[in-house]
Amino acid sequence: MTGIVSPDYVDITGNGISEDDPGDAVKFNYTQVYGADNGFFSWRTPFQKNKANYNEGLKTYDRDDKGTYLYGQKEMWYLNSVESKTMVAVFRLANDRKDAFAAEDENGDADLAKSSRRLDRIDLYVKADLIKNGTTKARPIKTVHFSYSYELCKGAQKYADSGKLTLKSVWFTYNKNNKGKLNPYVFSYHQDANGAPISDYNPSFNSTQSDRWGVYKDAASNPGGMRNSDFPYSTQDSATAAKNASMWNLTDILLPSGGKMHVTYESDDYGYVQNKRATQMTTIAGINQPSQNKLYNTDSKEKEDYNTVFVNTVDVLKNKQDIRSKYLAIDDIVYFKLAVKMPTDPFGSGVEMVPGYGTIEDFGISQLRRNREPGFKRSH
Repeated sequence: MTGIVSPDYVDITGNGISEDDPGDAVKFNYTQVYGADNGFFSWRTPFQKNKANYNEGLKTYDRDDKGTYLYGQKEMWYLNSVESKTMVAVFRLANDRKDAFAAEDENGDADLAKSSRRLDRIDLYVKADLIKNGTTKARPIKTVHFSYSYELCKGAQKYADSGKLTLKSVWFTYNKNNKGKLNPYVFSYHQDANGAPISDYNPSFNSTQSDRWGVYKDAASNPGGMRNSDFPYSTQDSATAAKNASMWNLTDILLPSGGKMHVTYESDDYGYVQNKRATQMTTIAGINQPSQNKLYNTDSKEKEDYNTVFVNTVDVLKNKQDIRSKYLAIDDIVYFKLAVKMPTDPFGSGVEMVPGYGTIEDFGISQLRRNREPGFKRSH
């Protein structure tokens, strides 16, 4: 954005917003910090030296593993002032940020000599005073000050004990009278309603700790110790989901008057996708028996498949109709994913995540077993 003009504004000389133009206008001025003349700002994901994001491909085939990274260069521009007919707001920047360094080169690591900027303060001047005396002698009629820490999301950049830039307080001074510093707005980010810090609301940086929507999710909450890459589904427990949504976010604002605002968070949820009821993944309790994990009868010469699958459910199921209405009546397709042990060969061994689909006709409700877990029997 370079300017905001009123309906009666006219650019008489055709040179953009200037003093000789009638009507009201606000002009935005920018400074280029990095570019073709003084070196572009290099960026890389992941930022660690000689590191890449891991893409394992097939788990049981060790010749298709891949590593990927993104690298590029860009210009960086920052707003330096906003001016109207009578007033000018000057934005003072500091170049000592510790969480947003440029990359040294395509191989990664932080270039500690080249960092992004942070906003230190905003000075508001009478335009006539600023034009006459310059920024060194002109007296700001109001100044907005910003104080920061690096307490959130530790390990997000070069320094192990440094997190992301975190706004801690804002205060105002008038005509260089600094009494406003005694009554700032103070911001807190991981506290409960009583002001006690909640340490696990501020976990360290980990690029793998998120679900498929990009929301924070600790892989420890997955069944069977699975990684998020194998179990990317959203957390179904509402309390845990709300907690995950609040990670690294503002929780409290202490006002200059002494009052306090407390912010709570709730995760997004939905009951329908367009006209269809939302679904969720459930875990398999066993095959053929509630605690058995074999797909077929290994003791039989024919190696016949087992036809009964036991499923852990949240709801208590009383009869076949309960299963059909709560778990099979949403769509005519049932999705499943199994961790199947694969044969060993020279290129790998272990389990493979095998997804698949079946229709409701494939999954008939021919009997209900309730000795330990409810289940449904495959009809073919």
